[in-house]
Amino acid sequence: MNYSKKGIKLTNQEYDLRLLEYKLKRLEDYIDSKTSIKHVCINCNKIFRVKPKELNRINCDCFLKGAEYKKNIYNKNIVPIENY
Repeated sequence: MNYSKKGIKLTNQEYDLRLLEYKLKRLEDYIDSKTSIKHVCINCNKIFRVKPKELNRINCDCFLKGAEYKKNIYNKNIVPIENY
């Protein structure tokens, strides 16, 4: 939900703080929870247009690919020197 506990509409800065948990950044101003805006994945730069109230539906698979890559590398006794 994109309202404070008191039912007050969120500011762009407050909404940005909530996006951190989803590893997203907004590309457009927050209007309300029912208006779709563009978001970008901070890991792979994939763009999503979604309503703020539906953020939990975004499933960017870049994090899964990174975890799978690390698992395969470590199984082969290879240590990466940079992040995937």
